[in-house]
Amino acid sequence: MQDIDCPWTGISRLFWPADLISLSAARETAAQHGWLPRTDAAFARTFLEHCVLLLLAPGDTACRVGDPPGGMFGLVRGNLGAIISRAERSPYVAHFPRPGTWFGEACAITGQPRRVGLVAVRETALLYIPLPRILELLAARPEWWRYLALVTL
Repeated sequence: MQDIDCPWTGISRLFWPADLISLSAARETAAQHGWLPRTDAAFARTFLEHCVLLLLAPGDTACRVGDPPGGMFGLVRGNLGAIISRAERSPYVAHFPRPGTWFGEACAITGQPRRVGLVAVRETALLYIPLPRILELLAARPEWWRYLALVTL
């Protein structure tokens, strides 16, 4: 069992089957797919060093629309449903099955509540970096803000 710092998820302890994925394998996957390979190697390495590994069972929620600003989630294995709610319409639902897809950058950058909720569609492994860690890294290296902004492209 592993304690995690994700109080809004309702998940306080996680059990990791030994054969699912290791933290090092998850970091390697994230380093090779999606946004991080387009950044500076030192940024990517440092960013990943501050990530923890989370496992969600089908139906588990990583975050909800309207949650306070928090850290970022990177899909490593599995599948997430994203619930995107707009005030004038019903929620939209989309699925993201691609490793290397990251979520949470908007609230990390703006400090605004979450506009996207994430729900596991099947057993899913995520990397998570808490918002305070992101802000510490960027305070130490202000030029890294540009790399964080790349996740939006």
